[in-house]
Amino acid sequence: MHIIPHSTWEWRCAEYGVDPNDMDTLLDIVLHEPWIPDPNDVLSLADPAAAAVLEDTHGLPTCWTPAVSDTVRLQAQLARVEAVKRHRVRMEPETQQVRQGVLAYVGVDKVAPADPLEPIKSLTRLDPVRVESRRLALNWYRDNLQKPARPMWDSKPAGAFVGRKPWGGVA
Repeated sequence: MHIIPHSTWEWRCAEYGVDPNDMDTLLDIVLHEPWIPDPNDVLSLADPAAAAVLEDTHGLPTCWTPAVSDTVRLQAQLARVEAVKRHRVRMEPETQQVRQGVLAYVGVDKVAPADPLEPIKSLTRLDPVRVESRRLALNWYRDNLQKPARPMWDSKPAGAFVGRKPWGGVA
């Protein structure tokens, strides 16, 4: 089971410039991210599959790399996902018959969809304003990596998200 908070979709759109309506790309990224090894974890090299992923993706920019376009960031992340699929894990849905049997076993009177990800693809809606808010926060962070950034009309300090109250402890 993989629980994905709604904000994860918004963050991936902001980090890699993914269109908020492109759930296929977002799903591909989010479902395979847990299998991308951390290059700073020396124990990753003890796992041959993780080591192969690290070798294939060495030197690629991350979402934190400054002065890189969203297109390049997205291509790098998709290259990581492809390396994970090639060396580490392949996610394939169980047959509809088996999934229907599981629903019957637990007493759920519903028909399993042909594509198990269809409810996510068709029912997930992302607010472009929230995505933009996260993108501006990421840009603020990236800009501060090279030198202190000055607030401008198109920048946004990291703690200032849409819908977030500026004070704590008040309901």
